[in-house]
Amino acid sequence: MLAVQDLTVRYGARLALDAVSFTVEPGRLMGIIGPNGAGKSTLIRAIMGLTPIDRGQVMLLGTPVFQIRERVAYVPQRSGIDWDFPALVKEVVMMGVTPYLGWLGRYKTEHYQRVEQALERVSMGEFAERRIGELSGGQQQRVFIARSLVQEAQLYLFDEPFVGVDSVTEQAILRLFEQLRDAGKSVLIVNHDLGRVIERYDDILMLRGKVIAWGARSRIWTQENLNRTYLGPVALV
Repeated sequence: MLAVQDLTVRYGARLALDAVSFTVEPGRLMGIIGPNGAGKSTLIRAIMGLTPIDRGQVMLLGTPVFQIRERVAYVPQRSGIDWDFPALVKEVVMMGVTPYLGWLGRYKTEHYQRVEQALERVSMGEFAERRIGELSGGQQQRVFIARSLVQEAQLYLFDEPFVGVDSVTEQAILRLFEQLRDAGKSVLIVNHDLGRVIERYDDILMLRGKVIAWGARSRIWTQENLNRTYLGPVALV
């Protein structure tokens, strides 16, 4: 599904990502972990083409991602979103169908139906007419996940989706991710902490500017790899 090869990103003289290479198969949940400044968000943004790449390539279904970007759904960190923007919940979710609009840019009945269905999937249907800035952190996260659902992508990228949400919302989000995986999608999740959520991932990518380890969680989730990633002893979940 996704193949990242020799991906290198620089911010001026600073090397943010150093020759990062890995693959993700269809129907897999991959957690991306690492300390602050390890390049986790940079990696997600580089895959999306939002951050310039110094070297390397990102292929989706054998095609450069920038050529089929509509097949990639991306939910950024909450801190990077302007919650004061005066948009209704349904309008935010409708943004997910923008890549599929024709030359006239008109929404069709099927688009409105997809928005309604996505909001119901995240239990936010009753909030469709509310302004996005009026919602709680967990509700806002659900709305942006709904936006990614209506896109009906092949690859889903979530940057720290569990920050600022309660345990009930966290479990609901995880179930949605697992549904996407079971439907044959590939899901990449930047993870802020090392809590029990790790157990729900199929694969893990350990990152510290470069790939420390990646692959099936059962194989690479070891004390040695954690210590190498965080440069010190870390409690194994």
